[in-house]
Amino acid sequence: MINSTDLFARLGSADLFGENGLCPCDVEILDPLDYLDSGSLVDTNGNLLIDIFFVGQIRRTLDSIEARELKAFMQAGGVVHMAGGNENNPGFGYEKLWQELGWE
Repeated sequence: MINSTDLFARLGSADLFGENGLCPCDVEILDPLDYLDSGSLVDTNGNLLIDIFFVGQIRRTLDSIEARELKAFMQAGGVVHMAGGNENNPGFGYEKLWQELGWE
């Protein structure tokens, strides 16, 4: 079974991507919350700018702009892979996203 650690290791391997890799696409690994802003995942027409967004483990709560952008991304068909919280506080940091999605 592949877990998040395996997935991260595979995404971090440049040999798997590009012209001679298993996937002919490029992968850019950045700290996701530094780049999550209005218009960063979905353009003004509601079109996806990327297909998959890996949020990972966050140590703070999403702000309203981040939550709205993730909602728009998910509604446009984007895939979000997120890991949040810990055993004592599952989902920590995503409360605003749940509110935006009406899942609270």
